[in-house]
Amino acid sequence: MQSGVRFVTVAKSYLIWDSHVDNFNRMEKLLLPELDVAYSALLNDLDRAGLLKNTIVVMCGEFGRTPKINAVAGARVVGGKNIGSTDETAAAVKDDPVTIEDLVATIYDRLDIDINKEYQTPIAAPSRSPTRPGG
Repeated sequence: MQSGVRFVTVAKSYLIWDSHVDNFNRMEKLLLPELDVAYSALLNDLDRAGLLKNTIVVMCGEFGRTPKINAVAGARVVGGKNIGSTDETAAAVKDDPVTIEDLVATIYDRLDIDINKEYQTPIAAPSRSPTRPGG
């Protein structure tokens, strides 16, 4: 981080990430303790180095199970909020849905990236920033 790296992706490298089988046991005994240690260490390190106020940290998976508070840390983002509501089983959004485009547009906004601009990829392909629905 302090060497000028602007974007880092961290992914679990071995195949025990899947929790379709023995979900609660795997989450409780393997996945969540490991995640908790790594994520909290990252936030503490960024904070101690004075970098958290200018760094956005987003933690997400490839799909969701049920809506829970998913904090986004740093870069003027207020974390720890539920937005909208779901049905009684938390299986369907009832109001105020948030799309992946909303999430990415928020991240772009915090990084001062113009969501209305068309960018060029390294191979000169046009790439539009995500826009909010209706925007």
